[in-house]
Amino acid sequence: MRASWESFLALADNPALARAKKYYHLGWMRIEMSPVGPAHAEDKHLIAQVVGIFAFTRGICLKGYINLTLRKTGLQEAQPIWKTSPRAPREPTVPSI
Repeated sequence: MRASWESFLALADNPALARAKKYYHLGWMRIEMSPVGPAHAEDKHLIAQVVGIFAFTRGICLKGYINLTLRKTGLQEAQPIWKTSPRAPREPTVPSI
């Protein structure tokens, strides 16, 4: 939904929404109340281990972050998708919201 940065911050700092996922991009905000259950968490952990083993055997350097949110004040807040390859820069790609 359309929102100002100030409106987004008011909701983002609301203790009742502490566990929500919050995104803001160029005047648009999104708040998701999606709980992560044990099955999802277990799958996520397994995938991270498989990717880690693959990267280790190929000599690929990885950085790991869990539930990272990046904020560019007044512009956007999002959870990035990380791209890592021998030729790719190690910078986040923020998905369009």
